[in-house]
Amino acid sequence: METNTDQMLSRLAGHIEGLIWLPYSREMENNTLNRVMCAIGDIAEAGIPLRCKDVDERAELADLVARGLLARLGRTQGQKVRLNAPCIFACWCSYWDITTESIVDVFNQIKEAPKVVTPWKQPVVMGYDLVKTAGKWWNTCTKSDEAWNTYVSELLDIHKAIIPLMVCGWLRTYISSSGLVWGIDLTEAGKNAMIPKSLPTISLDFDEWDKAYKESLSSYARNPPDNGSRVSRRLPDSAWR
Repeated sequence: METNTDQMLSRLAGHIEGLIWLPYSREMENNTLNRVMCAIGDIAEAGIPLRCKDVDERAELADLVARGLLARLGRTQGQKVRLNAPCIFACWCSYWDITTESIVDVFNQIKEAPKVVTPWKQPVVMGYDLVKTAGKWWNTCTKSDEAWNTYVSELLDIHKAIIPLMVCGWLRTYISSSGLVWGIDLTEAGKNAMIPKSLPTISLDFDEWDKAYKESLSSYARNPPDNGSRVSRRLPDSAWR
């Protein structure tokens, strides 16, 4: 039986997952998606908001911090928290039923894959070099519904491994304005990062995760985080070549 602490952790992870998936395969106003992409890039450093409703939830948060699963980034009621790397991998391995070995394999693929220098002078691994069913510049997966469904299935499989690496701040994503074209590069932190071999024991509440995921998708689509004056990493499809 899940504890309240694990329910809180499940909600936080589901919240993050919704934010990360939001830009893919959907077209939105550039300003909205620019802000979402910057928020995704900020997860590792800036954390995500958490408002404890009562004394019990504050005690649950304190327990997560004491167990080394979360870092607290503020001391007010509307503080932010950051999931620590062992916690991140424990959460996503449990939820998606994957192993750290499979994440290591994808991480190595990204490190070894060919880079394309974008018009904004950023060398990235293009998504079609990781999800082979996409075809060069996504010209295969867009030919039919069947091809698209095959691509989406493979995209999901690879993102099961990519998302925890993004949450750790080891990968940075770039996505076009249509949500179709995307690329990835390593951050400075990711170049020498090591995936933890020992993970903490957690018991996720999958219903809480799914609920938080759906709420995150909906809320960020309507009210994207404010990214101030930071430079966007989101460009129209045509600007990639």
